[in-house]
Amino acid sequence: MHGDEVACAIASALLAAKLVLYSSDSISEFKHILRQQLLETSSANDTDKEYLGKDIGSELGEKLAIAAEALENQIEQVHILPSTYPHALLMDLLTEERVGAIIQH
Repeated sequence: MHGDEVACAIASALLAAKLVLYSSDSISEFKHILRQQLLETSSANDTDKEYLGKDIGSELGEKLAIAAEALENQIEQVHILPSTYPHALLMDLLTEERVGAIIQH
């Protein structure tokens, strides 16, 4: 079992409001894939969830699939951040500058 899958299961069991996942993809690849897959939107509806993580040959594809699972398990928000960006979590949570993606209901 993958660590992100475990994190998703624990967050679901605890009825957590947020789940944070890190991707080791480069920042430029990370942004390109997110734009391509999420069409620069930050919310996922039932139709979008079917496509999250499909046909992506990178680690980010796995993260998007786990994000879809988390949303199905009633987690309200999933943050996907590039692990190569310094202080990504703080930047995403505390500033208007988004370095990652927030996927929410």
